[in-house]
Order: sequence, then structure tokens, then C-alpha cells
Amino acid sequence: MAVVTLKPTKVPGLMLEGYSITPDAFVGKTSTQIAALPAHEGKIHVTLGDFFAVSGQSGATAAETDIVIAGDCTRVKYIGSKMTAGSVTVNGNADMYVGGWMKGGKIHITGNVDSFCGIQMEGGELIVDGDAKNHVGCAYRGDWRGLRRDSTGTCRNRAALLPSESIPALSLR
Repeated sequence: MAVVTLKPTKVPGLMLEGYSITPDAFVGKTSTQIAALPAHEGKIHVTLGDFFAVSGQSGATAAETDIVIAGDCTRVKYIGSKMTAGSVTVNGNADMYVGGWMKGGKIHITGNVDSFCGIQMEGGELIVDGDAKNHVGCAYRGDWRGLRRDSTGTCRNRAALLPSESIPALSLR
């Protein structure tokens, strides 16, 4: 597995839309190319390199690419959005829409996540060690489906457990 490490260097003034932080977007890219991937801070076009120090190189496929975010991403939305394979680990907190519309792969957040994590999720695994705010695995506004019954997706929240309890899963297999 090829590992790409993102280390936050600057806190966004507005929320950073990090929709490029997925193994699918990183495939076959060097650290310089990954740093040049697009993002938005509000309506301003920025790059990932404006907010993260990037090291490592991605794999030849999304399944061979692991992304490690070494720091807090409380103001970064859409991490792992629409990913199909590979893994993303955030060593800290993350903002809204983590794993939204994801179809495969694994996301592990060691801290807390904001609302709408796993929105419209169709597959993969989303693990949150801390607290998850409102609307986990929900439908997008105006859509009634949410985490689909025919999906293979799993959302787990470890924060609500007592030490003797096993990890509950929201799985609609």
C-alpha cells in the first residue's frame, strides 16, 4: 500500500471543501501533483497545498492508496466524499459530509465528526472513534433513501460504547 500523508499547516478562515481528499483523486500522483489538487475556501478557489504539507506518493489504483491526515480537520468538509476504494485515516476531528456518497473503501476518524457523515453512503466502512453529530447516514435533502438497504455500507461510532460492549454497526446488508 502506498501512503500519502497530509499534515495541516493552516486553519481555513472559512470551511475548506476538501472534496479532492480521496484515494480516487490521488491515484498515480506525486506529492506535488496532490498538493495542486483543487479545493474551495468559501467561493475562493484554492489548492490542497495551501492548507496541507503533502508527503508520500499514491498507488497505481485507489485500492492501493492510503491517505493519513496527521492533524485536526475540524474545518475541512467532504473528506472521502464519493470514494470507491482505498482508505482515509484522520488523526483528529473532521467537519461535515465525511464519507458522503461513498461507494467503497474505509474511513477512520479518531476524533469527532460534524453532521451528515455517511450521507447517501452506498458502500464501504466509516468508523468514528469520537462523537458523530446529527444525521449520520441520512438522505440528502429532498431524497428519501439515505444509507440504502441494498448498499454494503457500514457506519460505526465507538464513542457511545461502554468498555464491555461490542461495536454496534448501522448496516443495511
